[in-house]
Amino acid sequence: MFEVGEQIQLIHTGEPGKVLMIDHQHEQVEIEFRDKSAAVHNFKQIEKVEHCQN
Repeated sequence: MFEVGEQIQLIHTGEPGKVLMIDHQHEQVEIEFRDKSAAVHNFKQIEKVEHCQN
């Protein structure tokens, strides 16, 4: 499961980001990216990363 503040990346692009908010009911997270933009993605579209270059 994901946690707020955790470093993740999009599976299809590899773009790194940080979890801002988690919606367990809809299995979605809001992610902040390097450019400070944010987007909502499904749990299946993201993965945890050990080392993120933010």
